[in-house]
Amino acid sequence: MRYLILILSLAGCAINPRIAPSHIPSDARDGQNGQDGTDGRDGKKGSDGTRGQDGSNGSDGHSAVFSQGVAELTLCSNGGIVLSLGLDLNDDLILQDAETQSIAVICNGLNGSDGVDGVDGIDAPISPFMPVDIVNPCGDSPSIDDEIFFRLANGLLVWSQSDNSNGKNTRFSVGRPGTWQTTDGDGCIFLLDSNLNITYENHHY
Repeated sequence: MRYLILILSLAGCAINPRIAPSHIPSDARDGQNGQDGTDGRDGKKGSDGTRGQDGSNGSDGHSAVFSQGVAELTLCSNGGIVLSLGLDLNDDLILQDAETQSIAVICNGLNGSDGVDGVDGIDAPISPFMPVDIVNPCGDSPSIDDEIFFRLANGLLVWSQSDNSNGKNTRFSVGRPGTWQTTDGDGCIFLLDSNLNITYENHHY
């Protein structure tokens, strides 16, 4: 078997590592970048994190308070009030000057004209127990203070009644039909009918 040995001499031949692009074959250059692909689907939602600690409680607030005074006539010609408002910073329930935040003056309105007088109302009915007449049995005696009776609106007679002409067991009473005698010392005897009218007197002045 025979062999052919080929020996190439590279002496005096320099290899240029930089080759101008124009000398690179077109099919050896990089192509243009392609379009971005479609975004992928979102991943699954992760678990919620651990709840943080509660914050510290805030400071208590202050109550609103107010004070009221009388407005001077220079502010309100027809009178009025001055209303002061603010926060009770020292919590003593009293509005101090330093706590006052706003002041309002509220004046009374002017007096209106007098209205037309109304129509007089109907007189109230007379009470059945109102005295409407004086009854004087046997008339006015010239020498004594006579007994008198009161007749009420309902027709009854009221008088001071006793057990006898001397005034024993005197009491205030309602008259009734019958024969009676006064206790004033006059000796007047009189008769009351069923309507409590005097129908007989043994004498009359």
